[in-house]
Amino acid sequence: MRRPALIDVDLGLTWQRDVGTTRMELGASMLNVIGRSNVLDYGLRRGADGTYTMVPRFLPMRQPALTVRLLY
Repeated sequence: MRRPALIDVDLGLTWQRDVGTTRMELGASMLNVIGRSNVLDYGLRRGADGTYTMVPRFLPMRQPALTVRLLY
């Protein structure tokens, strides 16, 4: 069985500034901006009657991320 297409759009911004001999970078990003439910894989769940049904497992929805980097 084929999985549905994986569609993912990520956006991010980075700001950097030199402070003495150190460069400071601050970043903000949003993963999966469109909030699509992307299927990672399928598992099987056994029912009370002994039959199995496929159950999808999804990747995370929107995820914000903040980063700080110091380069010296």
